[in-house]
Amino acid sequence: MRALVLALLVPGLASAACPPAKPQTWGDVGAGLRAPNLDVVLSAKDVAAVDPLVGRIRDVGGHVTRVAKTKDGVHLQAWLEGGGKRLNALLRPGRLTLHAVNEGGMRADLKAAQLPAGVRLTDLGDRVVVTADDPATLRAALAPIATPRGQWLVGSNGREHEAVLANPAALSDADVDRCSVELQTMEWGPQIAVRLTPAGAKRFATLTRENVQRRIAIALDGALESAPVVMEPITGGALVLSTGGGDLAEARDLAAVLRHGPLPAGLEVARVPGP
Repeated sequence: MRALVLALLVPGLASAACPPAKPQTWGDVGAGLRAPNLDVVLSAKDVAAVDPLVGRIRDVGGHVTRVAKTKDGVHLQAWLEGGGKRLNALLRPGRLTLHAVNEGGMRADLKAAQLPAGVRLTDLGDRVVVTADDPATLRAALAPIATPRGQWLVGSNGREHEAVLANPAALSDADVDRCSVELQTMEWGPQIAVRLTPAGAKRFATLTRENVQRRIAIALDGALESAPVVMEPITGGALVLSTGGGDLAEARDLAAVLRHGPLPAGLEVARVPGP
């Protein structure tokens, strides 16, 4: 039984001020909230969202102080120790997807394209690599390349930004059964051990078996996190996500997000005004 080590660079979380009276969504809140502790209300139309939300709140170090169900949905009041950073951790969407990379489609589309200055195309023989120093340049270059072969995923590899052409997702966060944080060497930093569901493990085995010596793309919230080359089929249903030497608290937050699944659609957040 083998585990696939995926280089997953945990991105910085968005930050902005959060006016007390205006409901916010992820990306609108964060470090602008300087209070050491926050009292917030989370509102969702789907009452089935209660348990996953309570689990998220608990795992990021918060406390649920009240739960109310109304005709409009469910409302949870939570106390977060750590201010805006804890709120950002709580509200991260957490949509994980795994894709086969369409190497042939990438080669055909990129070789035929007129790429602008600042975008680098490197032919490695078995695959092509397209990179740029910033994501905006790369996305702008790929936008005119309309292709039915898949979707472009863009992300950072730690030195520059890279894009891959990904086939439809073969696995998603719905295939995650459980996950935990493991402490490894200082070089690798904390890692997230992911165990897939039985159905997810079968799909992952098929994905890796059909893509030996090819890349698979791992995306988080629509951004490319890594694209490792599969060396052999992986049948154990286990993945290890490396944070690239990242922070232990961020690794725990990401594990909490993956453990409880994506946020419910239409979730609203309001800060409870303090004294």
